[in-house]
Amino acid sequence: MTRLIGMMTTCAVLAGLVSGASAQAPQSTTATYDAWQLRCETRAAAEGAEALKVCEVVQVVQVQGQAQPLMQIAVGSPAPDAPITLVMQLPIGVWIPAAPQFFVDPDASPLTGSFKRCAPVACFADAELTPEMMRAIEARGDEQGAVVFQMTEGQNASIPISFKGFIAAYNAMINNE
Repeated sequence: MTRLIGMMTTCAVLAGLVSGASAQAPQSTTATYDAWQLRCETRAAAEGAEALKVCEVVQVVQVQGQAQPLMQIAVGSPAPDAPITLVMQLPIGVWIPAAPQFFVDPDASPLTGSFKRCAPVACFADAELTPEMMRAIEARGDEQGAVVFQMTEGQNASIPISFKGFIAAYNAMINNE
């Protein structure tokens, strides 16, 4: 969990979440909803302010036999009034000029991400998750979507994403459960 919460805190869109955190250790919780996890961290706030609870809904795609995840998807918001953001952690070796795409339905237009940065083990792209995209995910039920990106060698990669449990995890996140 610390690794993915770290993903949120290092991502440009979600980086503002950590400002004002005190030296106290954050409290963390995790709940599993089929293929998705709800991860929350409550950080002590500066004196006189309320603690900050940051949650995200996450799916980790792991290749059998490999220690590092192939890809991670995190959905969250840095504040109640901020837009919901989809963050894609993609492997090193992605072709940066070719933006990654999040397909909910193969017959519909994808959500196109924007690369924000690369670190030694991954590159990060994000996009605002619109209400229309949320309705499309809900309509898919337990079916699969995909994240499509291009590697530097010119190969296209399409990684399947399960939506099983996403809506339950998302609803738990927005209801602060």
